[in-house]
Amino acid sequence: MKRSRISALVLATVLGLWLAALPLQAYTMLQVSQSGRVTSGARVACEHPGGFAHWNPARNSNIQWWMNHFNQGLGKIDAVRGAAAAWTNVPNADHRPVFAGYSPFGWATDGRNTIIFANGNGCTGSCLALTALVTQNDQEIIESDITFNNAVNWQTNGTDIDTQAVLTHEFGHSLGIHHSSVPRATMEPFYSGPGGRTLAVDDHSALQCSQNRYGYLRVRVHGPTSIGPNETGTWICAASGGGPPYTHSWLKTSVHGITRLGFGMRAETSDSVSFNIVCDVIDRDGRIGTGHRFVTVSGHPDHPF
Repeated sequence: MKRSRISALVLATVLGLWLAALPLQAYTMLQVSQSGRVTSGARVACEHPGGFAHWNPARNSNIQWWMNHFNQGLGKIDAVRGAAAAWTNVPNADHRPVFAGYSPFGWATDGRNTIIFANGNGCTGSCLALTALVTQNDQEIIESDITFNNAVNWQTNGTDIDTQAVLTHEFGHSLGIHHSSVPRATMEPFYSGPGGRTLAVDDHSALQCSQNRYGYLRVRVHGPTSIGPNETGTWICAASGGGPPYTHSWLKTSVHGITRLGFGMRAETSDSVSFNIVCDVIDRDGRIGTGHRFVTVSGHPDHPF
């Protein structure tokens, strides 16, 4: 999880050899073998049965980051916000790094996600930046820190070496992503310029992989909100997040009681009074989600239980 400088010629040679050795899947996820603080891990595919480092769904939204203002830490807030926005704007993924303010804390397990510019911390020489993860049971990330090599002359105006591009890459590691084999993707293993500020489609796919495997299970019921007395309506249950495949089951509640409508993504029913149609979804890991829709039957505004 270390970002390094390398010449364009050597980069092309190294990437060519590295691409030939990797499986066809472009992005890889970061798997850690034990709980605690780590700065490295194994590259695994999204569907690897052993899983990978990830944030708890309850912490996916608004992951707060602090900036240590010592050394080159001042004047970098726009770079932090820009790097955070790149990952916040990934479609269908609720992982949002947020700048929380300045902090005197740094490269330590202290309950704060901190960015620091320092001499050392395992990042010297050609190393540009290094990310540490703190994980607990089931590879859940509970803290992350990023150290920048203070010996580098860091820029914020879109020239080399660009703070925002490197931080966007390190934020990817902090979200449980390893490296990509797509040249010029933000998560490729070597710094390739300020273009790293903008995520590639492959970078999006990596975060969506984590969302789909460990994120919230969302359930939406689509269909009519009103029908006539004893008119048959059709509703569709759409699930996202969690881990497919999904199991869908339906029920209906009204003043007449509870009626089970069976299984599948589609349900059909009718009634003489207004009712609530409910879809329960269970994903492959046992997560449960529920969606519903209140349906008014014309002339019968009774409310369901």
